Amino acid sequence: MSDFLPSIADEPGLPQPRTGFYLVALVPGGWKVPVEITAEQCGWGLIVDGDTHPLTWSREDVLLAYARGILTGELFNHPLLRVVLFGEAIPEHQYLHRLALKDWARQHEPEHPCLHPEHAMLLGNTPPPF
Repeated sequence: MSDFLPSIADEPGLPQPRTGFYLVALVPGGWKVPVEITAEQCGWGLIVDGDTHPLTWSREDVLLAYARGILTGELFNHPLLRVVLFGEAIPEHQYLHRLALKDWARQHEPEHPCLHPEHAMLLGNTPPPF
């Protein structure tokens, strides 16, 4: 099976991870956390909200996860595919700002949505912008 995966993985339209900085929600309607996709020796790694994800993924892993996600309807549940398919590319300074905001919120605003990205934000619970 692995002999035809690289040729399939090069097909246009299939998700291909790209190193860089992204914003992505961990749950639908949740705070978008900063994520960095890194190039590892054998594939890609993730730094999610300042924490290194314990797994790395090769090109074949990504392709198989995409196929499984299409079949099961659970594309959002795979950490790397969530970023590739639903992430918003951002510049490095915005990535660093989001990490700094989280550090600030720990000291000054413990209920800030950036400290609870696993919960969907409700309009009534969101602090005013001013």
